[in-house]
Amino acid sequence: MTKALTKQGTRISEVARIRGVRLVEGSGKVRFRDVDEVPDDADIAIAHNGQIAAPPGEDGAFFVLATADVRVVPPDKKGEPFLSVRAVFELAYRLPSGFVADRGELDAFAGVNGVFNAWPYFREFVQSMTTRMNVPPIVLPLFRSPKQKVGKALNAETPDAKAAGEEKTHESKRSRQLKT
Repeated sequence: MTKALTKQGTRISEVARIRGVRLVEGSGKVRFRDVDEVPDDADIAIAHNGQIAAPPGEDGAFFVLATADVRVVPPDKKGEPFLSVRAVFELAYRLPSGFVADRGELDAFAGVNGVFNAWPYFREFVQSMTTRMNVPPIVLPLFRSPKQKVGKALNAETPDAKAAGEEKTHESKRSRQLKT
């Protein structure tokens, strides 16, 4: 996300109050029976976005839909993902009486703050869903901008781990435990 987009939503983020978060859509699909079927160099692809579901009404209430898709994909990015999890959260906000925001500000707020505010819910949903799929749980990283490469799937280093001098991610340790 660009600094201009973040700056454009700043005026709203300084005054908006979050009123609630609810899951409105959730799904997951696993396409393997044994984690050994997933190559060690498979990637985790994360995409997310936020959009205004309902602009502010007279009472200042407005709603954002924040979506996240997580997929474990083959290293060549061809073919079906080995695993996919999708969640859509609706976030309810309220602006102070008399505050007026234009559509550009609202879109910028939804794309940055909406996704950022929903990110802990996404992280819990993905970790819980992958655990229920009986695969090593995927623990999403801290919030990142879209299309940034996150790392390898289930048992390889992430850029954060490499930068910190760590050998493997939590997922890789868990994956090795399940394989032994």
